[in-house]
Amino acid sequence: MRTTCCLIAVLLPALAAPADTLLLRSGGKVRGTVHEAVFLRQGKRVVYLHGQFDQITLNEAAPDTVRRTTGVVEKGELLSVRIKSVGGILTFKRTRLKSVFIGEAIPDKTRQEYLARRAALKDGDAAGLCELAAWCEKQGLKAEARDLASRALKADPAPEVAVQAHRMLGHVLRDGRWVKPGAPKEPEPEGPEQPEPEPPAKRAKAGPEQVRLARGLFTEYEQKSDEAKDQDRQAVKDFYREPWAKAHARIREAKKKYNKAVQRRDKLRDDIRAEKRRGEGGYPENPKSYTEVRRKERIDDLRREHDQVHSRLSRQEDEIARLEKERVRTALKIKAAKAKVSRRATKRGGRLTVARSKIERLLGLGHPLSEADMRAILEDALQD
Repeated sequence: MRTTCCLIAVLLPALAAPADTLLLRSGGKVRGTVHEAVFLRQGKRVVYLHGQFDQITLNEAAPDTVRRTTGVVEKGELLSVRIKSVGGILTFKRTRLKSVFIGEAIPDKTRQEYLARRAALKDGDAAGLCELAAWCEKQGLKAEARDLASRALKADPAPEVAVQAHRMLGHVLRDGRWVKPGAPKEPEPEGPEQPEPEPPAKRAKAGPEQVRLARGLFTEYEQKSDEAKDQDRQAVKDFYREPWAKAHARIREAKKKYNKAVQRRDKLRDDIRAEKRRGEGGYPENPKSYTEVRRKERIDDLRREHDQVHSRLSRQEDEIARLEKERVRTALKIKAAKAKVSRRATKRGGRLTVARSKIERLLGLGHPLSEADMRAILEDALQD
């Protein structure tokens, strides 16, 4: 689900859709998603939002151009571009830009695959058209994706397919109808020649079938919310399983080496004491015989090795302490990730409660909500 993908996007480097690119005059490059392009056209400031254009061309000796997703090319002067990248939402003025690339170059192999898949589909296959449109979006074929989504809507799709197609086209649900973003509301009749509007008739409450459908959807999306929480938890567990196991393994190995060094140190200490007890006992400071010379050499060798082992033990203790700190830091990261999952689940549950109240209120007021409309409201609440 999209919820799981969002979390993994925080915890792991994830594969994203084709990114937009800004080339700067300074030689730098910024990758991300262009959210807004501001043009000056015929003395007026025009704002193009993400999804409304698929190409921006900068010209030094001619007007700049923007190609709309509908295929219309408009000329003007680019004033600024806003892009969302890893550094946040950044704004670049025209004077700092060298080139603007919307999406990445589409390989010929991808276009050939698209043409083959498109040829195998019929215009009446709404589900297939919507599935291919989603694939096109991932591959950067934005114009093809919008065309396929439009065709899917004309093919009398199932409710869940219709919701997906509307979202691909950027439509929003307003008063039970899908409209384009920013579309004006229907104007009310004005002027004295217009007759006085009749008072609106009282809408009937939703019937038993709609109520049962709504309750079934509420249960379904509550289960989806629980599944999303379980998937988030599993994602955290999968992400930290290997680092946690490696941390434990490194500590076990370090302690194993430390214990061996301790045993070696203790054995050297016993050997030194045994050598001192031989002969007249003690350490022969001034050996007078060959035997005492040899005993002194053995004691000196054992002392040197004992000192080396003792020094190594000190370093191993420091290493074990460092590894323990790393394990504690990993444990804190796991705890923070689990807390984040819980917070996301709580917020998601709150949004579903609000969405449920909204649907119940609209049904109570008599709004003709279809299954697709109710699913759209609940899907919005489910997304993070």
